[in-house]
Amino acid sequence: MAVVFTMPRKRNSNFGRCTSNAKWVRLLRDEENEVEKEVRLENVRIRKATAEEWLPVTSLIYIKIYSGWMIVLLNISPHL
Repeated sequence: MAVVFTMPRKRNSNFGRCTSNAKWVRLLRDEENEVEKEVRLENVRIRKATAEEWLPVTSLIYIKIYSGWMIVLLNISPHL
């Protein structure tokens, strides 16, 4: 059973305001965006591996940051 709560994560200040269409735009070059994206994906892979390792053996609440949202998973162990 999983209980999911979501909350927006505070972004860093490396964003600029685009006045033409009023959307937030990254102020990084394309290659920097690709490197940053790969780092984020690797961090997600590591967190997923940690969750898969620990969630089956514990009944604690696990908090995971994924794509800018906080997801809380409550694992109910059948051994309790």
